[in-house]
Amino acid sequence: MDEPVEQPVEDTAPIWSHEGEITQFPVPVSSLNSLGIVDSSFTLMATVWRDPDANDDGSQYVSDHSIFGLDQYRNGGDYTNLHFLVRSGKYFVGFYRSGYPEIHGPKAAKGTWEQVAFVLDKDAGKVTLYVNGLEAESQRSPPLDNNPGNANQLNVGQYASGRNWKGKMKDVKILKYAWKP
Repeated sequence: MDEPVEQPVEDTAPIWSHEGEITQFPVPVSSLNSLGIVDSSFTLMATVWRDPDANDDGSQYVSDHSIFGLDQYRNGGDYTNLHFLVRSGKYFVGFYRSGYPEIHGPKAAKGTWEQVAFVLDKDAGKVTLYVNGLEAESQRSPPLDNNPGNANQLNVGQYASGRNWKGKMKDVKILKYAWKP
């Protein structure tokens, strides 16, 4: 009789996490290259609480409240410019990059906790936004490829040189797999 072959167990531990409550932003993480999420599935997730006075009106420069974002940006072209934020009161994920989709999610609550997750699933070829464990939107997308934008610093609670999160966060995680509720 053959001996059973032990199957490898997928490592589901976060590659970066902050479990406690965060009230001061930004929180520096690392570059996308250093995290090892280029050409890979990954998940950015957090439990977020928005300040009831957070501004939802005005241009993206006024109403952007970042959950995750790169510290440098270059709109268009072939640079990764990842940002996961609330824009004009709704969840939004974008790359500002040729060939990559934008996800426009539902209205973001104020004064209450919500769990949000942005998932890039390399094998399925798509990106998905989840709010409170429910799929809000999904689009076809390639994985991140190697480009100079991946060397920029990923932050929690800030995109570019401002656009800070207005509120609190907890249970912030980066996973190197496509999370599903």
